[in-house]
Amino acid sequence: MKNRMKVCCLLALALLGACNKENVSTVKKQVEGSYFGTITSYKSQNVPIDSYDGFVTVRVNDANNLQIHYADDKLDTTFSMAYYRNADSLNLCCKGAAFKQAYGHEMGAGHHGEMMSDKRKHETDWQHHLRDEHQKGDAHFGAFNTKNNSLTCGWTSNKTSYRFIGKK
Repeated sequence: MKNRMKVCCLLALALLGACNKENVSTVKKQVEGSYFGTITSYKSQNVPIDSYDGFVTVRVNDANNLQIHYADDKLDTTFSMAYYRNADSLNLCCKGAAFKQAYGHEMGAGHHGEMMSDKRKHETDWQHHLRDEHQKGDAHFGAFNTKNNSLTCGWTSNKTSYRFIGKK
């Protein structure tokens, strides 16, 4: 009986791992690569101070985690984000200490790559993330539109906010 239980547990873990790898592989195909577009910098929320062409490189690290790298003669930055499926989009959210800094509260159950056992029927990963981890009024930092291969993302560095809008 013990051996049968061990075999069942190992089989379940193998199947979960295979599903997760397939998901990461799909996401890599959809979003990994270079995006060309426009970067706009802001000193205050709606007052642009500069706008120019730029490149962003995206690399998927593992389930629900990716890196976005932007570099030019004015700025060189890399940041990690969590991603959550929302129909034809992958929406972005900061994680860990950056989450607490951005929102002023810690993440609740933390669903980065973990099973979402309390996910409601017909609820997307993004909707579940919002329900579990966010409070009303929390801002978000971008998304990939997987239908038209575009990326919109924003970040802050040295008291300047940046917004990138581009296509693969």
